[in-house]
Amino acid sequence: MKISINHLNSFLENEYETKIISDALFKLGHEHSFENSMVIDLDITPNRGDCLSVLGIARDLNSCLNAKNIDLKETDLIFQPNKSLLNSLSPLCLNFKNKATKECPEIFFLEIEIENLPESYKNYLEDYFNDLNLNKNNFFADISNYLAYEIGQPVHCYDSELMNGEQLTLCNNQENKEFKTLLGNKIQLKGNDLVFKLNEKIVNIAGVMGDESTSCSSNTKKVLVECAYFIPEVILGKTRKYNLASDAAFKFERGADQSFLEMALKRFIKIIEDHTEIKSMSIFHNVEQSKTPIYIKYDEKKVENILGIELKDSSKTLNILSKLGFSLKDNIISPPSYRHDIQHINDIAEEIARSIGYNDDVFQNSNYKLTLQPLEIKNSIENQIRSFLVENNFNEVINYPFCGENDAGSLEIINPLDKNQNNLRHNLKNSLVKNLYFNERRQKDSVKLFEISEIYHFQNNEIKNMAKLGIIISGHQGYNFRDFSNKLDLIYLENLFLPLVSKGSINLRDSIQELKRDSSESKAKTKIFYFEIPIEFLSFKPEFHCELKPTKFKKYVKPSDFPSSFRDLSFLIKDERKIDALLKKLESYSNKDLKKSFLFDFYENKNKNEIKIAFRFIFQSYERTLVDKEVDNYVSDIVKSISDIEGIEIPGMRET
Repeated sequence: MKISINHLNSFLENEYETKIISDALFKLGHEHSFENSMVIDLDITPNRGDCLSVLGIARDLNSCLNAKNIDLKETDLIFQPNKSLLNSLSPLCLNFKNKATKECPEIFFLEIEIENLPESYKNYLEDYFNDLNLNKNNFFADISNYLAYEIGQPVHCYDSELMNGEQLTLCNNQENKEFKTLLGNKIQLKGNDLVFKLNEKIVNIAGVMGDESTSCSSNTKKVLVECAYFIPEVILGKTRKYNLASDAAFKFERGADQSFLEMALKRFIKIIEDHTEIKSMSIFHNVEQSKTPIYIKYDEKKVENILGIELKDSSKTLNILSKLGFSLKDNIISPPSYRHDIQHINDIAEEIARSIGYNDDVFQNSNYKLTLQPLEIKNSIENQIRSFLVENNFNEVINYPFCGENDAGSLEIINPLDKNQNNLRHNLKNSLVKNLYFNERRQKDSVKLFEISEIYHFQNNEIKNMAKLGIIISGHQGYNFRDFSNKLDLIYLENLFLPLVSKGSINLRDSIQELKRDSSESKAKTKIFYFEIPIEFLSFKPEFHCELKPTKFKKYVKPSDFPSSFRDLSFLIKDERKIDALLKKLESYSNKDLKKSFLFDFYENKNKNEIKIAFRFIFQSYERTLVDKEVDNYVSDIVKSISDIEGIEIPGMRET
């Protein structure tokens, strides 16, 4: 999310330099970079939807840098229309039905008509487009976009003249229908979507995007403004489902503030008032259920135990919470309505810690006592499996146990870090498929991965868990002359695991799946095989036991994002005594762009007393895509390095 430093400073008591604001943001845990010296690009975590606006960031900065207007109170005329204008608001007679009150518990409609369209914008609105390098659309769309940027509440504007006073309904659509967005794109709605219908025509995918037929134009003077609160789960995944870019959906699916709807409309009116004369306006309000406040018992000693420090100044701690919008009465804390991520005392402790700053003396001068247990390698079945697979050149992966799939038996997470990943996964397959594609996109042509993890599901009103092993393979069996020409397949897995599967537990061949490839994820053509089995179905006979050894940690090397190139060199050896010298030369060749080299073919012609070997050299840069000429020069260097070895010829070179 990009924010202008000038706009952010308008919410702060003092005008701060960019570096001071940047340091405070890092202290509070908001990763960011700079578009330029006056525009900051923030990477907001999915659980902090309240920070997706200038106001939201200012509220968070209030614990470090004093902010103003963070509540946009009625008396603050900078962000409120004048009272005489508000007094002219009349009830709107709107033919509207809310048939989805669970998904949308509260909604406002504001109908507003202006005398004339403005010829220019005020500085704050003009700067929004200039500073962030954005294109203008039309007056009402521009205000809507700015409002979402400034205070975080998306609104949608219909051209009121195009609504014709017809029946407007919010409902769940279960039909497959064509929908033309306000951007002119045609998409096919696939059912199970929350939509607004004008009579029977869908005019808006709720919380995502409106249609072309009711959208505002550069001539629109009268609009119907929709300002609603949608349950985040209803909006989740809609942009991906229909390949739409929607800032409104991005905010809604991370949680908007239900208590802020009326204030957002007042700010909308104020911006219009700043630019032109308002001819008339009226308002409609439908509320089915207000948000239930959250109350958390505050225990300072418990917070200290969570953080491992002593909070010496209680008043400072309570002041931090107050400045972040929390209210405290009789040791009961109530988070502000926009903080959906605050659920228990651990969240409160985190707020205190990040506001104090982990570089503060209270953390730096604290003595932390950790009791280290001696390393003990348990002879468990899981460790037996790990050792066995590692010896067979598999790599272990550890994935997050969360997913977006909500099937029968899925366990939902009450307060997920990412609302797109709000369930505990019930299989290992989807995670391992993503791991495989990740490796293939980085030119790995032999992928052998496994994961051991607990899987949870809900069954017969009980939470069940089971430890499972997941295996996924594709490509060459290995990087040597024995395995390189053989592909990883069902037979390979069957031969590997057949001796380990408990007799009668499962039919191994039936359990191994060949997965269909997604061509958009990887260009590889080799077949993918997957195998998942409960750990309890595996057993190690004495002859298959592997020696358990302490894990040797390797330094992580970041993979290059640039494509690789390879060259194959064939060598004809007429004096077998020269083989060792050749292999040493080839294996010792080093180059900053040489990623891997290996012997992949070996043939001995006893009749001619000759040996042929083939080496593959894979080149890949961390800085750019290597061109053919560069790779050819590297190969020439390799050839020169062995030129002093007699009795060796290079009959040809093939390139792919």
